[in-house]
Amino acid sequence: MLDPRDRQAIDRLGCRLQGNYLFREQLSRHPTLMNIFDKVPNVHKDAFVAPSASVIGDVQVGQGSSIWYGCVLRGNDA
Repeated sequence: MLDPRDRQAIDRLGCRLQGNYLFREQLSRHPTLMNIFDKVPNVHKDAFVAPSASVIGDVQVGQGSSIWYGCVLRGNDA
């Protein structure tokens, strides 16, 4: 999981690479990982989870996985 400062740097780099220096998207302030009672998401340290994504409950995100902007992954019951 990337540090919030690293996420911000990646967002800024993406804007610069597109030649868009004026556009600045507000970083999401909501929690990316959320429990549902005793169900806790498990995200591999080498996975990418976008700042605006939500990983909720009994969800396993493996190595090399990507959860992109605005995505919601929710695991209620197995």
